[in-house]
Parts: sequence; C-alpha cells; structure tokens
Amino acid sequence: MKYILFFPGYLTLALLYFFPTEWGKNRNTAMGGRMWAYRNGFAPLITILYIVAGVIYFYYLKQPNQ
Repeated sequence: MKYILFFPGYLTLALLYFFPTEWGKNRNTAMGGRMWAYRNGFAPLITILYIVAGVIYFYYLKQPNQ
C-alpha cells in the first residue's frame, strides 16, 4: 500500500538511481545510490514535497490577478 501511496517519490528515486545525471566534472554518482538504499524514508519525503509544491502552485494559480 505504501508503494502505491508514495509512487511519485519511488519513481523519482528510481530515475535518479537508474539514470544518473551527475556526470559532470564534480560528479557524485553515489548520491542516487545512497538515496535508493534508504528509499523507504526518502520516497514519502519527496512525495510530500511534491504535494506541498502542487498545493502552493494551484493556490496561487486560482488567485485573481492584481
């Protein structure tokens, strides 16, 4: 049930782990691996951050222009 509830967080972590983007000069490819290892703690946090960002976005989208 928690995997369905926190699906956006697990999807984000899977993309970070399986498709790393930190390939620059100062890369840290272990970041995605560390987050994937503790995914049961990070996925709910990321999902909550997405929800808060969405609520803030839609709240200001519904405000009348001043």
